[in-house]
Amino acid sequence: SEIAAKEAEALIDGAIAAGKVAPANREMYLALCRSEDGRTQFAEFVKGAPVIVSKEPEKKKDPGQGDTTTLSDEDLAMCHAMGISKEEFISVRKQES
Repeated sequence: SEIAAKEAEALIDGAIAAGKVAPANREMYLALCRSEDGRTQFAEFVKGAPVIVSKEPEKKKDPGQGDTTTLSDEDLAMCHAMGISKEEFISVRKQES
C-alpha cells in the first residue's frame, strides 16, 4: 500500500540521516521493507547498528604541512601493519617533510 511505502521510506531515510546505513543502499532497504515483517526487522537492526556514515566533512591536510608528530588512525594502522613503532613512523615523516 502507499502508506506502507511512505512508512518504509521514512524509516530508511531516518536511518540514513542517523548515519546507520549508507545512502547507496537505500533501494535495497526499500525492497526489504516492502512487508510489515521486513520493516520490523529493519527497525530492530537500526536500533543496534553503529553509525557507519559520518556527517562531518572530511578534513584534508596539505601534504607536507601541519603537525608531523600526531598520528591519525590510518597512520597507526600503517605502523601496526608494517611492524614499526610510532616513533619510527614520525621520524620518517619528519625526514620527508
